[in-house]
Amino acid sequence: MILTGCASSTPPSRPPIPANLASPCPAVDSFTSTSWDELMKSYLKLVFQYSECAGKHAAVSDAWD
Repeated sequence: MILTGCASSTPPSRPPIPANLASPCPAVDSFTSTSWDELMKSYLKLVFQYSECAGKHAAVSDAWD
C-alpha cells in the first residue's frame, strides 16, 4: 500500500520557454553596396544580431540542462 503512491507520480515538468527566447533569430540583411563604410556598418550589425541570438540560444540551453 505504501508503494502505490510512488507508482502514480508524474515526472517533474519544465516551465514553458519564454516568448523572447523562443522567437527565431532575425534574418540576415542582404548587402548590395560597394562602399567599404557600408560594409563595415553591415558587418557590425550582423555581429550584434549574432551575439543576441547566441545569447538567447545559450539561455534556452542552460534552462533545459
